[in-house]
Amino acid sequence: MNAFELAPHKVFCATAGKVWRGKNSATGIIGPTFLASLNANATIELEFQVPRAIPSMGDCKLEVCMVATISSGTSLAAQFQIKWATVQKGISRTSLSAGTNLWTASGTNDEYYKTADPNEPSILYIEGVAREKGTVGSLGGNQWGWSGGSLYVKMNAAPWDPDDHSSDQNFIEMSEPGESAVPSLSSEGNVTVVWPGTSSTHTNKLQTFVTPLDVVALQAGEWIKMELIGLTSGWTMNADLTIESIKLIWEETT
Repeated sequence: MNAFELAPHKVFCATAGKVWRGKNSATGIIGPTFLASLNANATIELEFQVPRAIPSMGDCKLEVCMVATISSGTSLAAQFQIKWATVQKGISRTSLSAGTNLWTASGTNDEYYKTADPNEPSILYIEGVAREKGTVGSLGGNQWGWSGGSLYVKMNAAPWDPDDHSSDQNFIEMSEPGESAVPSLSSEGNVTVVWPGTSSTHTNKLQTFVTPLDVVALQAGEWIKMELIGLTSGWTMNADLTIESIKLIWEETT
């Protein structure tokens, strides 16, 4: 059976003192770790970047593997609430070379600066190539910098006027306007994972839960924002619980 797996682009332990990046001492597994005897809900924030092509492999499922070192003869449980939403994050390029007298020579190492530009670029393209950011006043060829609310650039080799549009030289800003408004994360309900009691004195229990998500009609460029919340209401663990892996899975239905 074919399957497609997607790992999170971001994993953030959002509840200080209740969940953190830790290590299970017995197995050496490192990952988000929930406090033993959890006394307040604890949230892990996740983001998954939707790939360019989504396989047609049926329903999406969330798979979480975790480990805990527990005492003998005790049945323990960890309960999680899962929330998610999709959000669009746009990336656009804006030309900075159109118009007249937008650029002025600064007289410092052949650097030019563009006035009345309120935003520092995330990435600056010079002649179609993403260029390195440097220090204003000592920019290298084809570097750029930001100082005092102005964008500075330096041309490679002999300087040329960015306002001279007779050539194909072009300055392009890649701006990241940020994500669209994030809707309220919809809950997929609660999942309870049980560690059955054993006769061993201390047993490393690796448990996995898989739950379907109602994720449909994904588009390239979208992100899936998710929260994995440890709930005190169904938490009877007496040992720290470390997550080994989190991933989304699409499996063939045949």
